[in-house]
Amino acid sequence: MQQAADNSLPPPFTVEEITAALQKTKPATAPGYNNIHREFLKHLSPNALSWLSTFFHRIMSQHSIPKIWRKAKVIAVKKPGKDLTQAASYHPISLLSVCYKLLKCLALQCISPTVEGILSPDQAGFRKDRSTCDQVVALTSYIESGFQHNLKTGVVSLDLLAAYKSGTLAFFAN
Repeated sequence: MQQAADNSLPPPFTVEEITAALQKTKPATAPGYNNIHREFLKHLSPNALSWLSTFFHRIMSQHSIPKIWRKAKVIAVKKPGKDLTQAASYHPISLLSVCYKLLKCLALQCISPTVEGILSPDQAGFRKDRSTCDQVVALTSYIESGFQHNLKTGVVSLDLLAAYKSGTLAFFAN
C-alpha cells in the first residue's frame, strides 16, 4: 500500500547524522527486548547505515513504530541496603530497543529547535540544561521579590508520589 508523501517530514536522516547520534549514546548500553546492542549499530557499514536511514524515514512517514521496539525488557535492580525478600526492595528498569532510542534521539534533534521556540521559558521539565533545581531557585526568587515589596505569594504543590501510592492527589496551600 503506497502512502502519499508527507511534506511535513524532514528529509531522511543522513549516515553522518546517524553516526553522530550513535556516538552520543551511552557506551555499554544494555540491549532491549530485541537484543540488538549499541556496538552492533556502531560497527555497521556505510551501506547498512544508508539502509537504516531509509528504514527510519519509512517509520517516520508511516507513523508506525515496529512492534518489537514497543516491548521492553524489564529487570529488577536491588536497592542498596534493602531486604532481598521484599518486592519493594527492587527498582524495575525497562530496557528499550537501542534502535528505538537512536530514532528518538534523531527525531529529537529535528524537533528541538522548533519546540524550543514554542515552549514558555518557564517550562523546565524534559528540556535540555533545565532542572527542577532551576524551578526551585525561580520560585524562591519570586517569593523573595514579593516579600521585599510586601506582597503575599501563594503556592500550590502537588505530591505525585503520594498520589501514586494512595490513588489521590494532595494539595497544600503555603
